[in-house]
Amino acid sequence: MVSHHVNRVVFGVEAAVLVGVLNRPQAWPSFRFQSSEILLALNGIAVWKVVLESVSSNRGANLIAQSVTKECRLQSYVAPKYGPIKEKTPLGRRTKKETGILEEVVERKQTIMGSAPAQIPTSFGHELRACLRCRLVKTYDQFRDAGCENCPFFKMEEDHERIVEVTTPNFNGIISVMDPSRSWAARWLRIGKFAPGCYTLAVSEPLPEEMQHLCQEERVQYVLPKRM
Repeated sequence: MVSHHVNRVVFGVEAAVLVGVLNRPQAWPSFRFQSSEILLALNGIAVWKVVLESVSSNRGANLIAQSVTKECRLQSYVAPKYGPIKEKTPLGRRTKKETGILEEVVERKQTIMGSAPAQIPTSFGHELRACLRCRLVKTYDQFRDAGCENCPFFKMEEDHERIVEVTTPNFNGIISVMDPSRSWAARWLRIGKFAPGCYTLAVSEPLPEEMQHLCQEERVQYVLPKRM
């Protein structure tokens, strides 16, 4: 597992409360986020980008969360004792470097946020099921109401009997993935191109042959599960 030392985090948000989620005590060896906190934070994010920056004057991490407020001013927030807070800079006085960063932020947002996250299971009991193709984990009721975000061609929300055909309650382990395209675990599990959400590590049975043929007709990849 690769560990990165994050020195600077740049955000473009409308809600300044995100700063409270990002700023952590200096004694913490790393910035760790609880899944519930980051999910709530992401709901308020308009655009965002992570920038790695070395700070020679401070051996510790210099965490800065920048937000674009409704007054159209660039503001910087920093955790206590992490270094000086930068001056607020009006949009009209931004440097070319700052403007370039914001353009990259918008581009990053369009790339990642373009893939809407899948529903998060409302319960983690016996009602959980996993899609046999993409291994997305949701409750039976969620599959019935919204289908599978990665496999809309199954049309589970229209044909409720198909839920039993293409999902299973027999699976091993659950992993929550916020950014599948950048997660080494997601790539290893072959879910890097799917929507952010909860996935199982492995299902215990293959798709029915009829559904495998449907995947071929839709020109989507299906990989048979490995024997456990």
